[in-house]
Amino acid sequence: MSSIVYEISELSRIGKISSEFGLTGSRLYTCTYEAQSEQLCTENELGTYLIDGDQPTKTIHQEKFNFGEGLDKNKVMVRALFLHQSYKVNTTGYYCVDVAPFVTVNDLAEMPDKLFRGHVEFINRYRGQLPASEHPKLYFYGWLMLVYMVLCAVWLYMCYVHKDQIVTVQHFITGTIVFLMIEMACEWASYHYFNQHSIDYMFFRSVDGQASVTGMARFWLTLTNVLGAARDSLSFFLLLIVSMGYGVVRPTIGPVIYKVYLLTVLHFVFGVMYSVGVILVLLDITSGWVAFFIFPLAFTLTAFYMWILHSLKATIRYLSERRQTFKCAMFQRLNGILLGAVAFLTLYFFGMILLVSVSGPNTFAYHSWKYRWFILDGALTLLYLIVFGLIAWSWRPTGHNMRLAMSDELATDEEAPGAEFEIHTIGSDHEDMDADAREVGSEHLQGLSQAQSETGVPREYNEFESNGRIALRNKEEDDGDDNSDQFDVVFEANKEDEDLSRKSYDIESRHGHEKRRLQLNDDYEDDA
Repeated sequence: MSSIVYEISELSRIGKISSEFGLTGSRLYTCTYEAQSEQLCTENELGTYLIDGDQPTKTIHQEKFNFGEGLDKNKVMVRALFLHQSYKVNTTGYYCVDVAPFVTVNDLAEMPDKLFRGHVEFINRYRGQLPASEHPKLYFYGWLMLVYMVLCAVWLYMCYVHKDQIVTVQHFITGTIVFLMIEMACEWASYHYFNQHSIDYMFFRSVDGQASVTGMARFWLTLTNVLGAARDSLSFFLLLIVSMGYGVVRPTIGPVIYKVYLLTVLHFVFGVMYSVGVILVLLDITSGWVAFFIFPLAFTLTAFYMWILHSLKATIRYLSERRQTFKCAMFQRLNGILLGAVAFLTLYFFGMILLVSVSGPNTFAYHSWKYRWFILDGALTLLYLIVFGLIAWSWRPTGHNMRLAMSDELATDEEAPGAEFEIHTIGSDHEDMDADAREVGSEHLQGLSQAQSETGVPREYNEFESNGRIALRNKEEDDGDDNSDQFDVVFEANKEDEDLSRKSYDIESRHGHEKRRLQLNDDYEDDA
């Protein structure tokens, strides 16, 4: 039996072209009797690997072992033969080990079921058992865990400072930050465990045959994949309901929330199935049919993207038409961040295809081993961090949070009507109206919160717009009935810097009910 160790750049030096195959370029890799007859090697080289060219090699090293008779039954002696064999790595590279038995055709006919097993142990310059191509992930996820911890601490501090002005969207972001911190901690813990134990990454089992190590390795692999699927599903769910204006434009999104739940659950299930399927392929438990899970996962992913962008566009158009400049700017920033992420992903996948095409599908693995971890995992993880960080910064707790509350802000652009501002309620009691008054930053709107209670307008009245005014009409009466009670609420703007106390609003009943004029002053006192 012969073994050979080499760096991948010298692979072309192994083997010689056989004249038997003419111009086909087929190679013989070991010295056999046929190769000797073609004068490709000598009798003393029988069983060894053929090295092409006369130039000395830099990394190729081979050994020939003669086990003799009966050594196939003496495992202790066979193991002792290999203990002294070592190879010193002087340069960084992608090293390979090949083993070939020297047998004749007659030998193969006599022992078709004879197998052998070997053990190759790589000792890297760093301490640990992770392969060199995977070792950077140990530091990468460790730093990410610290970044999310710092982000969580800063976010919680800002929430504490502005605890009286936290809106719904910011509660969502808080929960997501905590989840991401836990996920990154689990990712780092899994690679820390892999670095402490010898794992066969072909089948994800202990090299030493320890059942406990094998079980824990597969547990960490499954847990991190499930957490990754949960992170993606949670992120898309929150983006979708926020894009619909939940908590900012509308208090609820109605029955459509059940469709959002369904799509989120499907995306999570397909993500877990795909991740577990990849694990089963790695463990050689099942075949490539698991790849079919890619298609439903891609379908739910596309559905989320299209729905989110469509909802964002509709929300921005709605806010723009109502001249809600502050809220509209927030959603426009969110739209820009997501479009930038989509553009990056498009370039990323085209770049991956180009890179694999240039390198070749069979050589991509060993040409890109130094940075493959970043291409396949690191780049997308960093993209998520950047996108989430930008969204969190845009929606961070500030002293202006109530401008994102469930009410309309005063129109401030040049096209806004000069005579009056539209005041909306959402059918809440006077405490909510006071919050809305604080949200627009005008003390003179607080008196409006008392209008409903002071005029006796019952809760069963609906709100609708009429010529720039808000009219309250009884549900039980026909909308076309001219005899129904109607209340007009008008807030006149100060066009010529008049004294603020002169502004007023009327609440009037058409059936002889009491007519009231409520004066709005700087100190909220009634001057009437």
